[in-house]
Parts: sequence; structure tokens; C-alpha cells
Amino acid sequence: MPALNPRVFDQEPGDKRRIGLEWTCPKNGARCWAPFKSWPIREPKWEWDGNRETPTVKPSINCGGCCHFTLTKGKVVIASDSEFKPSA
Repeated sequence: MPALNPRVFDQEPGDKRRIGLEWTCPKNGARCWAPFKSWPIREPKWEWDGNRETPTVKPSINCGGCCHFTLTKGKVVIASDSEFKPSA
């Protein structure tokens, strides 16, 4: 299974509203994403602390039951109810 590798991304460079978090789906390798509160249209939205290097995102992200995780100061913690269980 691939690592999540979450990162902050800009949908449209220069548009500070269209910013979110993207990561690699551990189930199929696809890129998944969650928009931050500044995103003009899409719901739901997540809060972001503004730090691109070691981001904190709230609340936790549950990607269709495949992976459920928190991201705090750049550290991913997989939730106990996540289908995805990283290898040790």
C-alpha cells in the first residue's frame, strides 16, 4: 500500500481561496483531496492553520472509509476505524 503523503496544494496558483490538502489513496493510489474553508463553493470544508511545511487540518479526514486520519503539525495519525492500516 502506498503512503498517504499529504501536502497542501493550490488549485489555481495565485488564487488564495482555492487551497486544500491532497494525499495518495492507500487503496488505489489515486490522489484524493479536501478543500479548506477558503474554498468558494464545495462542502464540506476543513480548517487549516496556514502552515504549508507542517500543516494542521481539522477535523479529521475520512476518505470514504478507506482511510481516516488526522494531520497535526505535519504528522499523520491513522484513526482506529480506518480501513487502511500502515505497515510497521
